[in-house]
Amino acid sequence: QWNRTTIGICLIGNFQTHRPTAKQLKSLEGLCRNLMKRCKISANNVTTHKILHRGHTLCPGKYFPITSFKKKLSSPRTS
Repeated sequence: QWNRTTIGICLIGNFQTHRPTAKQLKSLEGLCRNLMKRCKISANNVTTHKILHRGHTLCPGKYFPITSFKKKLSSPRTS
């Protein structure tokens, strides 16, 4: 049912063992900003697989910086 109302984005890597690269995060930010604008989605509605499926998955992993990433999406684009 999630496929009807959500957009899933996958990054390559195991973020239980290491952080995503700066390049991955920059690309993800650009894609999210584009989708947010195009689909009229607020940064508050950007979430993770783990948050949607508590206790079901570790995705995206403990080293994915969701708090700082969402904070960045909530602020105006820099550069």
